[in-house]
Amino acid sequence: MATFDSSTKIWEGPRVAHPYSHHTSLGKEILKKLSETPERVLDICHDDETSMTCEETRIASIRIAQNLTALGIKKGDVIGFICSNSTNLPALIYGCLLIGAPINPLD
Repeated sequence: MATFDSSTKIWEGPRVAHPYSHHTSLGKEILKKLSETPERVLDICHDDETSMTCEETRIASIRIAQNLTALGIKKGDVIGFICSNSTNLPALIYGCLLIGAPINPLD
């Protein structure tokens, strides 16, 4: 149950065990989950009539992260997205998260 401290104006919830190590990154967890079911179709894009499996997405995410790093993008750099739906969009987002670059989808 959450409690509110009126003197500090801070809400505090109950303490729970953290499900992941403090050394685990979101990128590592994404790659781990994608490798657990490599043949499963992850994305089907009606617009261009293509699909990608978890393994294809995992490999594309790694390549995107490598290319972003080669371009000089580093952890903490914010990447803005202006795009339409495509099969490669999840891999692009995952690639950014792999290098620690948060994304900002722009409408």
